[in-house]
Amino acid sequence: MVGGSTGLNGLGPNNFMGMFQDAGVVTESAIQADMPAAGALTNLYVRAAGTMGAGSITYTVRENGTPTPLSCTMTGTQTACSDTTDSAHFAAGDLISIGSTRSGTPTSQRTWWTAHYGP
Repeated sequence: MVGGSTGLNGLGPNNFMGMFQDAGVVTESAIQADMPAAGALTNLYVRAAGTMGAGSITYTVRENGTPTPLSCTMTGTQTACSDTTDSAHFAAGDLISIGSTRSGTPTSQRTWWTAHYGP
């Protein structure tokens, strides 16, 4: 299992989260982590400390700065989302981050993510 969070801070507009880190940042390269071995990331789960309000946020696993199909969207009164269908494949040394894209004016919330990583 892998994961990360924004720590005690809310996730800002179009910020990035890293793996095993507790921060959300504007600059993706500041939060990217190296994958130690080749494998597939599956079963993405994202949870927020509160509802999204008037808008939505899409969370996307990124490989080397590029979006992968593994993503989920929280809207309105939701506090969690998941993608248990798609996957993201990494080679050893590839960089991982979680991107967020806002639509409307969602409320900034503390956010956590987890996923399964395996061969």
